[in-house]
This record gives sequence, C-alpha cells and structure tokens, in this order.
Amino acid sequence: MATASTTKKGEDSGKGEAESLASEVRLLRDELEAVAALARKVGVDGVSLAKVRAKARLGEGLEKGHDAAARIADEVASEWQAAERRLVKEASEHPWRTFGVAALGGLVLGLLIRR
Repeated sequence: MATASTTKKGEDSGKGEAESLASEVRLLRDELEAVAALARKVGVDGVSLAKVRAKARLGEGLEKGHDAAARIADEVASEWQAAERRLVKEASEHPWRTFGVAALGGLVLGLLIRR
C-alpha cells in the first residue's frame, strides 16, 4: 500500500512537471513570436530607411554629376575660347601665312573631292 501511494505521488508530480514544462514552452513560443514580430518590424523599418538613404545618395550623386558636367563644360568652353583667341591673334599678326595655309588646305580638299 505504501507503494501505491508513492506511485500516485510520482504520477502527480510528473503531471505537475509536464504542465509546468508545457507552460514554459508556451511562454517560450510567445516570446519567440514577439521576437519574430520585432525582427519583421525592424526589417521593414530598415528597408524603409535604406530606401530613404539610397534616394538621398542618388540625389547627392546626381547633384555631384551635374556639378562635374557643368565644370567640364566650362573648362571646354574656356579652352575653346582660348584657342579661338590664339587663332585670331595669329591670323592678325601673319595674314599672308594664314592665307597660304587656307589656300593649301583648299587645294588639298579639292584634290580629294575630285577623285
């Protein structure tokens, strides 16, 4: 009889441990679901933030590209104007040389077109 009572106590304590373990598993599951939800939220927020940052960087890149293109255009224009000034200066200082070069160029062009 003493054995029957200890066996029943062991079964009761086993059921209590199983219920305790089941409640801990439920708590663990709930906490994992909360962590997963938080990770999803952080992921969505991270994607939104990444989009905003990418747009900002793209805007900065476009602005830098526009500035660089403007600088290059200014440099090309100033070089072209400098070359034009040198050409006009040379033509003014040596008009016969300019006329001879133009005549020679015209002759060569005429010979090439004639063929």
